Amino acid sequence: MNLYIKALVSVPFVIFSISIFADNSANNFFDQQYFSANFTQTSQKDNDQRASKGRLIVSRNGYFKLDYFEPFRETIASDSIDLYRYDPDLEQLEIHPLEDLIQESPISLLSLSRLDLNKIMNLEECFELKDKVACEISFVNEDYFINNMHLVFKDKKLKELTYEDSFLQTVSFSFKNQSTDLLSKQDFLFEVPEETDVISYKNN
Repeated sequence: MNLYIKALVSVPFVIFSISIFADNSANNFFDQQYFSANFTQTSQKDNDQRASKGRLIVSRNGYFKLDYFEPFRETIASDSIDLYRYDPDLEQLEIHPLEDLIQESPISLLSLSRLDLNKIMNLEECFELKDKVACEISFVNEDYFINNMHLVFKDKKLKELTYEDSFLQTVSFSFKNQSTDLLSKQDFLFEVPEETDVISYKNN
């Protein structure tokens, strides 16, 4: 699969540290039910760097949709039950059971409830960097495939999400045009042409 799922859908708050309650930026972020933004994703290892752009919408009931615009088009979405990966160039749709996948990806920061986040990760500390607030995330499962995750907020909005994956790549998401406005289930739907080749990995 790709973001893990494309890197972003590439995370136990066993307990929130006191820092999250002391900092309004992080506190507000984990209480927000909806989040949408344009993003630029970069992956770097040694001298090799790759970048892609897209748009993300997500809710804390498990729904999300990522539309990649460049350099390649792709849609990755979830209805809280299954994961859908649609490649319009290949005219192919893959359907995977979501199961525990969402808890093992950075998208969980946005799509899991605060109660569920408490079970899988810890917010270690937040500190100010000029006009920004940076927060460090750690994971209860030491075998987790991502490490050194940091969130950066500005004006109480999530601006950056950065981590290191199991391939020692540094993956970073930069967000713009963020919104926490209400989203409906209709917002998460996407059109799939009738001639699309559908591949299902669900157990029948």
